Amino acid sequence: MNRLLIISKNQFGYLTDVYKWAEYLRDSYDVSVVCFDSNYPKQNLENVNIHYVSNKGSFGLRGLRFIILSIFYALFHRGNIIVVYFEYCEILKRILFWKKMQLDIRTLSVSDNDIVRNNYDKKLRKACYTFDLISVISQGVAGKLNLDVPYNILPLG
Repeated sequence: MNRLLIISKNQFGYLTDVYKWAEYLRDSYDVSVVCFDSNYPKQNLENVNIHYVSNKGSFGLRGLRFIILSIFYALFHRGNIIVVYFEYCEILKRILFWKKMQLDIRTLSVSDNDIVRNNYDKKLRKACYTFDLISVISQGVAGKLNLDVPYNILPLG
């Protein structure tokens, strides 16, 4: 059976896309998800392995723990890997450069501040050049990022 690893900072069940991917693909893939445990009620799906990362401690400690555990699960994973964009996600691909990984972009910055928004979008665009495959939620997001690398449009859900 094919294997799929999804790495997302959002707790499983609280980002519609990840939940629906797992729901639709669990019959044809061995689906695993690495995510934070944000102390929300846990959502479970039969035939989906969910690996929770503790959200306790300082911001830096949580981020480091998430990156280390994501690397660990990706290192021993034999199959497709999807990383839902989060700041510094390109570290995963830089360390595991031989692994084929897809970056999924769900949204751009929604900040009112032009400087903050532009900086976030620049980081996001830069991360796109690190990954093997890119998927975006809409043509509008791809256009705003001005991507000159191949990408796929993968709508909500």
